[in-house]
Amino acid sequence: ATHTGMLTHTISIPLRPEELSEKGKRGWKTGIELVKTCMHTHDTATGLSPETIYFRVPSDGMDGYPNAHPDWYIKGAV
Repeated sequence: ATHTGMLTHTISIPLRPEELSEKGKRGWKTGIELVKTCMHTHDTATGLSPETIYFRVPSDGMDGYPNAHPDWYIKGAV
């Protein structure tokens, strides 16, 4: 574990939000969303995740595909 973003020197397991600074809470929430995104990569026809995904950016040209995932895509799969 790291001490970055903590308000105390020790941390409970499971983590209590009041032990984190605002920066620590932001990092924790970002981590949770990243794990959710990783788990969503298994939402495929086979239940297997792709080897490589690409996160959506405004210049990726994926807006023209109606079935494109809003956060990520598998290159060449559409």
